[in-house]
Amino acid sequence: MFSRPFFRSKTADLQTQVRYQLRFSVDLLYKQGLLASNGYTRGLANIVTHLFEVEPANIVLARLLSKGLLHKYLTEEKKAMTKGDRRSHITVKLVSVLAWLLYRRRLPSSLPKERVQRKKHLGSKQCPELPPLPPAIAKEVLAYNRRVVDHVQ
Repeated sequence: MFSRPFFRSKTADLQTQVRYQLRFSVDLLYKQGLLASNGYTRGLANIVTHLFEVEPANIVLARLLSKGLLHKYLTEEKKAMTKGDRRSHITVKLVSVLAWLLYRRRLPSSLPKERVQRKKHLGSKQCPELPPLPPAIAKEVLAYNRRVVDHVQ
């Protein structure tokens, strides 16, 4: 299945590297609550598997869903929603959170200062920049990053 090593090492051959990678991956999934002790998947492991192309955002999204942080944020934002202002709709708020996690692209270093308004385009004032993540969600993303770094070391 694998023909090239993951990293260059004089002592670790390809089989050893694959074993370490497998052990690390299984242990991480177990600690995230996506694998049971018997090896069966549990929780939101199916959605994490389905979204494998956007890893590690798939695991972060599963954490936000399982902890109820995304639901709580959208419930709070729904109270402030006004029908005439599309920017306050919860679908726009959901997309802004998902945009932080999925298929991120860096903006070019220089953006034109003048913004040409397109017909029927209702972009936000800071478009194409994303609004900041809600504090509770940003805190969970940072906590996940810390746990993974601790797990690697």
